[in-house]
Amino acid sequence: AESAKKSKGNSSGNKFFTNGSKWEVIEINMPENSRDDESSASEEDVELVQEIYAYVDNNPVGVHLTQSEDGNILKVYNFKDENNVKTLKHTLEDPYDYCFLHNNLQSAILIREYNQEHERELDYDNVIVAEAKNFLSSEDELDCNILFQYNPPDAIETILNPVLKYRKSDNVLIIVMEQYDGEEDETNLLIVTLDLSAKKQKILNDADKFETILYFDEQYLIAVVSNEDEEKMIKSFKLGNGKTQTEVIGTTKFEEFSCVYRIYLPIDRTDKELWIDFSVLNDGEEKLIDYWGEDEGKIFAEYECEENIFVVDKQKRILVLGDENKKLMTGYGDKPILFNDGVMFMDDDNVFPDKFLISYNSSGSNICIYDVETSKLQANLPFPYFPLSNIKWNSEQSSFLVANGEEHQYYIIKNVS
Repeated sequence: AESAKKSKGNSSGNKFFTNGSKWEVIEINMPENSRDDESSASEEDVELVQEIYAYVDNNPVGVHLTQSEDGNILKVYNFKDENNVKTLKHTLEDPYDYCFLHNNLQSAILIREYNQEHERELDYDNVIVAEAKNFLSSEDELDCNILFQYNPPDAIETILNPVLKYRKSDNVLIIVMEQYDGEEDETNLLIVTLDLSAKKQKILNDADKFETILYFDEQYLIAVVSNEDEEKMIKSFKLGNGKTQTEVIGTTKFEEFSCVYRIYLPIDRTDKELWIDFSVLNDGEEKLIDYWGEDEGKIFAEYECEENIFVVDKQKRILVLGDENKKLMTGYGDKPILFNDGVMFMDDDNVFPDKFLISYNSSGSNICIYDVETSKLQANLPFPYFPLSNIKWNSEQSSFLVANGEEHQYYIIKNVS
């Protein structure tokens, strides 16, 4: 493993005091040889396929999956000691397109997508999900255990865009991918649940035409689809566990006019019933207030220009989505946190965090941290150093890593109050 020492003057970081809390912004200096994967190919020939971050065992870790003529490289950065960054480079025997990390998972998950027209020299005709348990070790070659292999029917031309969740309570990995059927000329969802302990798996090929995912957590998946009659609807799934199958627990057809669609997540996370309510969106503020109450009615009226808005409700905490799944607002009806243009909601892994919510304003170059119970701004941290591509909290939300993997630039921001 290689090490990097901080340059003089950086070890103490910059401290900011906001609303009674103190935050320390610490720059991480990368090893000079952190781009070694480019040594055998010119920089423009090395593609950063993906950058992914997590706090594994509460230690910040980053992984870069790169691809060049020399093959796939998995570059691992261990930021546990910001004064002494450890880096590892793993050569992958087989090609992969995606890597997944999770705070509560000790392994890296590698996924190979399926594409009939892929230009790789190595021929393959299936989807592969593999587990790399030793990705934080110093061994060059990863021990990749195949968890799942899927050979698609002839009509399927691509299986792409994986999104994953890990459910710690029963050690289950959930993978959702989009598969394109060339004969039907439509995209459907492929939902896979893997029990990592019992080595069991269940696969659901959904028949409806997929449009977008509205909400996805460890228990539920909610998507917009169209049926064979071209009727658009919200479709809800209760995710299985590798031994029991994922189930469709509800469908709600779209109305012919713009609506507020409100999705109530069950309080009991094992519940297989999910309620969706709706009202007309553009009938004026007064009618929205009559239906939803004054606080929420006024908020929803602000978005009358949207085709539809979708409200995900988790015990009265709400997330409001607009056209193209754009995040508009979160919080409570009487305590909203609004997202303006240019503001990115940076924690898609957990849209209902326990303590703090974080956003990044690219135009203003600042990071905002909100208390989720009060919706009050806890910190407004100037961040002029580089544009962010990733932010990742630790489990306690006392520290987070900010990154721009393309530029190999990283900071740790800690709550030291």
